[in-house]
Formats: sequence, structure tokens, C-alpha cells
Amino acid sequence: MPLRVGINGFGRIGRNVFRAAQAKGADVEWVAVNDLTDSSTLAHLLRYDSILGPYPGSVEASGDGLVVDAIPQLVASAGRAPKLIYVIPNHQNPTGVTLSGARRERLLDLARSYNSVILEDDPYGRLTYGEDAQPTLFELDRGMGTVVSVNTFSKVLAPGLRVGWVLAAPDVIERMVAARHGMDTCTNVLGQRLVAAFMADHGLVEHIVALRERYGRKLEAMLRELERNFGDVPGAEWTRPRGGFFVWLRLPGVAADELVTVALAHGVFFIPGSAFTTTSGFQDCLRLNFTYPSELEIADGLARLRKAYSAQQGGGRQA
Repeated sequence: MPLRVGINGFGRIGRNVFRAAQAKGADVEWVAVNDLTDSSTLAHLLRYDSILGPYPGSVEASGDGLVVDAIPQLVASAGRAPKLIYVIPNHQNPTGVTLSGARRERLLDLARSYNSVILEDDPYGRLTYGEDAQPTLFELDRGMGTVVSVNTFSKVLAPGLRVGWVLAAPDVIERMVAARHGMDTCTNVLGQRLVAAFMADHGLVEHIVALRERYGRKLEAMLRELERNFGDVPGAEWTRPRGGFFVWLRLPGVAADELVTVALAHGVFFIPGSAFTTTSGFQDCLRLNFTYPSELEIADGLARLRKAYSAQQGGGRQA
């Protein structure tokens, strides 16, 4: 059975993974990531440009998640296989899309053929609404050692806890512990005690069930209000996640980096698509969060966003 170890947030986990790989003598040359990835994750990965090359390899995503069949072409272009494939398989940040079952199996097959490690970042997998969650990549790997699975309490208990756990082969865990000792010797003890006390007093499973019900209603509210406010916008499209925190909205012809300033003047905020990529793409995309605001605030916020959009476009619907 794999060992489990408490650990801080992704930045430390990422450093641990790379240092553990280097401790084993691996030449960590480059990493394959989704072309849309959480901005803080990109920042942490790009710190390793001295060993990764200028940028990680970028693989596009679709409604079924990472386009796994694009990886062989990327490998052919690079002339070598990636040492690490980073993926958020469930309700990905920022798009909300989920990697399909067929693509999960294909990704595992490719990683094994390349002798690559899959770093499965799964902060949202337990927040699936209205249906059963898919098996994790770690579960599908069946103990073959292909997957290092990273999990966190931050999305189900409280932001900023910086407490999580890793599932991996015992030898990987041992190297990660050794690498961690070279950083700050121990994890967030107070945070771990808080998590342990909550689990003992309240029950984590019951808490997550309540979150699923509450967040599921909010997701339905956001999708409903998007249709109400942007259904008449030519070419407008948005993802329809089955879980997680975010909906990804595309408004063709919009400069989201400019729209965010107009939106702030209308009392609403979003993260523009440019924050989630190392390329110049996704300038017309917006990441919207539905878990924090109330259902009434979601309705009000999207009405305000539509007014901001109309103002930026020079007219149109204002009411």
C-alpha cells in the first residue's frame, strides 16, 4: 500500500517532486501541462526554467479535458519524452472541465510508455455535484507507481490552511520527505491540528456532502443567469462543469484584460483568461467563481457583468 504524508500547498509539493526526482538522479528536462492552468501553478513550474527549458510543454484542452492524443506530437516536436505530466483531472481550474474516462486510461498508457510521472493535482475531485465522481488517476494506476496524487483540505475546509496529503509509491514518499527536510523540516503543525480537530468533532464526509448540495445549487444558479444575461450574445459560450469552483466564459471579440476594469466600475470582478496561460491566447475568456457568492449575488453579479460588457461594446443592453 502507498504511504500518505501531510504536506503544505502546491508550491512546496512541486518543489518536493522536482527535488525528489533530482535526488534519484533524473534529468528533469521538461514538463507537459495543460495550456490553461492555474496561474499560481504556472508560476511555480516556471521557477524551474533552469532545468525545464524556457517553458513547460503546453497541451490544449477540450470539453473532455486535456487532449491526451496531442501529447505524442508534442513529444515528437521536443525530441524527448516529458519527465512529468501535470494535470488537474477533475473540474479543472480555470475551465471547470473534467478529464473523460477514456482519456484517463490513454494518459496512463502514454505516461508508462514514456516512463513519465503523472502529477495528479486533485483539489476539486470531492466536489462533484449530482453524480458520482470518476475514479482518480491514482486509483486507475492500481499501484504501478505512475501517479503522484496531490490532495488538499483548502477547498473543502478553509482557504489558506496549506494542509494536504500525497498518495504515491513508498520510495517516492521517502524522497519527498528527504527533500522537504532541505526546506523547512516540517509541515504546518497548527493547520494539521485544526484539520484533525474538525474531522474528530464534525465529520469530514458529512461536511463535504453539505458542500456538494450547497455548491451544486449555486452552479445551477450561475448557469441559469449566464443564459439569461449572455444567451443573446453572438458566439458567447461557457463551460457546464459537473463540480469544482469555476465556470469559463468566452465572449468573442472582447479584451478581457480591459473588460475587468470596466467590470470593477460596475461592482463586479472576474479573472481574465490571460492569467492562466503562458501564451497570448484566451484574451476573450473570463473565469467566474460560483462557490463564494450567494445565489442572489450570482444573479446580481452577472447582471452587472452584462452591463459592463455592453458598456465596453459601446451600447447594447444596459438594463
